[in-house]
Parts: sequence; structure tokens; C-alpha cells
Amino acid sequence: METRQQIKEIIIEKLNLRIDIEDFKDNTPLFLSKKDGGLGLDSIDTLEIAVGITDEFNVEFSDSENMTELFTSVESLSNYINNKLCLELQ
Repeated sequence: METRQQIKEIIIEKLNLRIDIEDFKDNTPLFLSKKDGGLGLDSIDTLEIAVGITDEFNVEFSDSENMTELFTSVESLSNYINNKLCLELQ
């Protein structure tokens, strides 16, 4: 399964979102308010998603990383995870 699809499933499952995965775009802003086209997530949601990603991909987030930037969208999370996994293979 594609990384982006897995991330979407993690977000929907962990946060009990009522959204169809087909309507969940890769570039949907995660923190932008719902009225502005985002999901309206907060810092607690970020922690829930981070735990899900760590469990699914065995990828850790370090304190030095800019979590706001990483969690901008599914696309940014996917890029981060794929880069981490590629580095581990080298």
C-alpha cells in the first residue's frame, strides 16, 4: 500500500474522522481550520498521529524536527517518512 494512503488511514482511524478517504487529498492542510478547507487538527491530534506513524512505519520523530512543518499535510508526512526509510536502507 502506498505511504500516503497508509497515512490517511492512520489519521482517519486515530482521530475518528468522518471523512471518506477518497475525499482526503494529499495536500489538505492538517492544521488549517475546517471552514478554511483544512482538517482543523491540534497538537494532541499530532501526538496521536505521530504514535500511529511510529507504530506503522517504525519511524521516530526527533525533538529537533519542526513538527508543524512535517505535519502540514499528508504529502509532507509522506515525504518525511519515505526519506527516513531510504536513509535507513543506505
